[in-house]
Amino acid sequence: MPKSDRMLKLIGGLIEEAMKATKKEYPRVAIFGEGVSLLWEAGKADAAIRVEQMWNQLTATYEVDTLCGYKMSGTYGKEDTHDIKEICAAHSAVYSQWK
Repeated sequence: MPKSDRMLKLIGGLIEEAMKATKKEYPRVAIFGEGVSLLWEAGKADAAIRVEQMWNQLTATYEVDTLCGYKMSGTYGKEDTHDIKEICAAHSAVYSQWK
């Protein structure tokens, strides 16, 4: 499981540095979150959900825009339905494309 305090401090610091790097009066930072998909693919849905929850804290604190990418292949079964719904619920919008 991810360490909440450590992650919030590390990522918060990176966001602050990115905001300082711009010359704009109201800087915006956009982030692509790939780590959650890697956790999901490794069968660690609980860790992915926890990261999503922590990321929501960062999004509210720093007003960043985040795009999370999950690779959803045909290997997931009915037992994964609850986890998928919980992950989707952690997002403000969800778009999916199944191949």
